[in-house]
Amino acid sequence: MAPYDNYTADKLYAYLKTASPVQSVNPSYSNLGMGLAGVLAERISKKSFATLLDEYVLIPFRVITPGKQAENADNKSQGYFDTSKVAYWNMDVMAPAGGLKCTAAEMLQYLQSMSVPVNQLSKNRIEKLLQPTAAMSPQVKVCRGWFTLDVKDKGTIYWHNGGTFGFSTFAAFLKDKSKAVIVVVNKTNSNNISDKLGMEIIKKLF
Repeated sequence: MAPYDNYTADKLYAYLKTASPVQSVNPSYSNLGMGLAGVLAERISKKSFATLLDEYVLIPFRVITPGKQAENADNKSQGYFDTSKVAYWNMDVMAPAGGLKCTAAEMLQYLQSMSVPVNQLSKNRIEKLLQPTAAMSPQVKVCRGWFTLDVKDKGTIYWHNGGTFGFSTFAAFLKDKSKAVIVVVNKTNSNNISDKLGMEIIKKLF
């Protein structure tokens, strides 16, 4: 139930030495790819992933204030795999793929700052993140860390989903509108619920 507990940087490098990726014309999401992007950012900047998060996301987006860590809540939700309780993942080197733990208030503050940037520097960075890099269909495109869904006669929804052994999640926002939604279902493989509910809510917010 904890697939990344012992997946260290050394194991990642060993895998990359022998990996033979198969080229595809169709984009697909990869936890390994997201984890590797974080590792490369650490090596290039010579800073830890946590420091980079503070410097480029958590502090500029006003999720936390300087010198303060993200909320370490005692009343955490209990995740379930079917009917069995499961522990939160410890993702080690794969932390950039989903190891950050936040409260709902912190997540909504992050999405608010994605929707309406707090300053010009943040706006410039967000504009780069939200530039489509590939298309999955005429309506759905892939950006850096986000997917888009074009809704006829209304606009574009920026969204992402995911899950662990214990939780299924969905987040979305509308650009320049101060409107966002997060949905967390405390059960594995329930994205059919979290995605559908979250998408229906965000569509109502146009």
